Amino acid sequence: MKWELKKYDIKYLTKKSSEFGESKLITRLLLNRGIDTRKKVEKFLNTSENDLLDPFLFENMEKVVERIKLAKLKKEKIVIYGDYDVDGISGVAYLVIMLRKLGLNVDYYIPNRVHEGFGINRSTINFLKRRDTKLFITVDISINSREEITLLKKNGIDIIVTDHHRQTTVCDEMEILTINPKISKSYPNKYLSGSGVAFKVACAIYERLGMSKKILYDYLDIVMIGTVADVVPMVNENRFIIKKGLNNIKKTKIKGLKYIINYLKINPKNITTSDIGFLIAPIFNALGRIDNSKIVVNFFIQEDDFKLISIIEEMKRANKIRRYLENEIYNEIEEKIQRLNRPKYIFIK
Repeated sequence: MKWELKKYDIKYLTKKSSEFGESKLITRLLLNRGIDTRKKVEKFLNTSENDLLDPFLFENMEKVVERIKLAKLKKEKIVIYGDYDVDGISGVAYLVIMLRKLGLNVDYYIPNRVHEGFGINRSTINFLKRRDTKLFITVDISINSREEITLLKKNGIDIIVTDHHRQTTVCDEMEILTINPKISKSYPNKYLSGSGVAFKVACAIYERLGMSKKILYDYLDIVMIGTVADVVPMVNENRFIIKKGLNNIKKTKIKGLKYIINYLKINPKNITTSDIGFLIAPIFNALGRIDNSKIVVNFFIQEDDFKLISIIEEMKRANKIRRYLENEIYNEIEEKIQRLNRPKYIFIK
């Protein structure tokens, strides 16, 4: 691969630097992104909630909100089901908190990666039946088999799928309400994370119920963690989510985050996306890889100090195991490479 740096005439660069009020280095980086006017610079560097898109640009959002409103009216049990990575866990925690604050009857389920694998299984169905679930909402995950959908419907459970991955057409074919920017024809931002999509669903519900959206923004540090951990492009709405989330975490309302920041010896006043991506997210991810991600959702929700300390101890234990396993895998790969006779390409499976 040959890299070519974009070259700019020095007079043009100086002019734009003066226009933007930024250094020539920052100006060059902005121009490389196609940001070539003062207005575009202001929007990119100083994003605000005014830059958030209307959640009802999603084709099915109105129907999704109506179904959740019906669940509120009838006091139905809702279960939020998420992927076991940091993005899924964050999205589930955020949506549970936001819906509970509206008085909805909400529980959550994260499959155990080791024992259950990926997708809806008998354990999931038993969990839903025991709680008399009437509405099943996914976060950061789709449903990709007719058998799973049929099984849920057979048990009288309605389904809403929220996801941000490219998915199969099975949900469309079986007329499942789906919110997914990747397949939406009318939602402009294709780069939302799974937790970002959960945020948009919460925005839509609060808007239709006539509730203040301030609380949605007050808990954006949860969504920010999922967005950073999933390494989605830092553009459009993602910039507001990350900027607001980083600002929130300095004085976070999530008690567990205060504990974990203290444990990692991070200065909350100077916290960065690197701290999130390389220190905080791996600890959350470790439980999904080694044990049970549901504990991490509880970490975001729990207020009891004793229980929080217990959860953090579990996280620390799982993280030590993760580091040990990663080192073992790395050493094994290194040994295999050493035995090879200077190949041009190396693929290790």
